[in-house]
Amino acid sequence: YFLYADIDPPFRSRNVVQRIFLSRRLTQLLHHPIRPSFVVYSASTWLSYLWMCRNLAEYWPRRSGDTPAAIGRLADSVVRRLGIEDWDRDGGLLRRHGRLRYREGVVSEAERRSKDPDLCFYAERNPRQREGDSLVCVFPLHLRNMIRMVTRMIARLLAQHRSRPR
Repeated sequence: YFLYADIDPPFRSRNVVQRIFLSRRLTQLLHHPIRPSFVVYSASTWLSYLWMCRNLAEYWPRRSGDTPAAIGRLADSVVRRLGIEDWDRDGGLLRRHGRLRYREGVVSEAERRSKDPDLCFYAERNPRQREGDSLVCVFPLHLRNMIRMVTRMIARLLAQHRSRPR
């Protein structure tokens, strides 16, 4: 499956993406209980990259280690199958050459100097994000990642519940 998604600001932080992934994985488990499942997507903004870092236990690329060769081959296979042009396999980037620009989620100079190591890693890996380049990311939908997603979902729901006026 390939999904292009843009979530309107009022609907963000409501676990929409997590619910989609969990639903798809549970459906797949019914039909193919032992077949591994991976998500390959392009992080066009630092927001979409940090979503992965903040919600998953295992994902690539990541600042704490190199992407395994098999994961790199999977990303390459998916991008080629989709017929996406200007694929920089070595950098893991979809090059857009200014044809695509983002209104939000562009790494600012202040964010480049931030202390958030994941945001800095994204900015280093995708230096031409302002011109529309996207970082191709991969993560497995295995039990460990599903547990981490659900745990983070529950934590957000509890935080929202606690912050509501009574």
